[in-house]
Amino acid sequence: MIHRLIIYNRNNHKGLTVFNRGSIDIDSNLLLSLIESMLLLSMELGKVEKGYLKEIEIGRYQISLLDHFEYTYIVIQGTYDNELLTRRIINLVIDSYHEKLISLNFKHGLSVDDTYQEELGKFIMTLNFPDELLPVIEPLVEDLIIRLYGKVDLFFITDLDNGIANIFKQPDDGEGLITLLMQILSEIPLEKAWIGESRVEINSRGRKNEEYESWIIQRIGLTEFCIMARAFYSSSDRDTIVLGIDEISDIIHDNYINWALSQDLTKLI
Repeated sequence: MIHRLIIYNRNNHKGLTVFNRGSIDIDSNLLLSLIESMLLLSMELGKVEKGYLKEIEIGRYQISLLDHFEYTYIVIQGTYDNELLTRRIINLVIDSYHEKLISLNFKHGLSVDDTYQEELGKFIMTLNFPDELLPVIEPLVEDLIIRLYGKVDLFFITDLDNGIANIFKQPDDGEGLITLLMQILSEIPLEKAWIGESRVEINSRGRKNEEYESWIIQRIGLTEFCIMARAFYSSSDRDTIVLGIDEISDIIHDNYINWALSQDLTKLI
């Protein structure tokens, strides 16, 4: 998630915090020194009128820069955040608010202005997963579970910023597994898909059958949403399960785009 957005004037070395989620505490003077060092390095590498995000990672956070004329938009966000999505959001802020923001009272150093904090929050803070899509998704998940003879025993959608959006199926041990999957999501690099797979022995009608247990994390397009699931299957069923979850992910993504279009959020998709 985006924790803070700062506008910095490279000509007079003045910065203005225009969005602050309040989730991290950073000393302003230390942050300003780091930003100025990053900008000096960026200038050495060449100037552009409106460039791509440049970033450095510090612990669990990354600081990203987007140049726009003599101003630089500085984003502090989580290391797992998607650079393309962040660039689209910041470009939306630039297109809609740049002239208003640069007219605010920039003071020496790094100051704070609350004038547009609430409005900018609507652009910057990731959207919750829309409840309107749940009736579309539920029959798709039920159909997948039926087609796979109940081999998928856990299936839920999570929002990277706001936690679990909806649990569609959960076994008796699901609570602990969900917690573990959420922890894995917070610690691994965010990719389109992640599958953790291990061999297990399943007792069925007195026979021991070797199957696979798989934990699946599937990013839904470039959105901030993921499908998480657990499945038990034989090697012949593996592709069917992976393709089935891919298919649901694509349908959710298409419906999300249509929903975003209806909400006039086209620049965020």
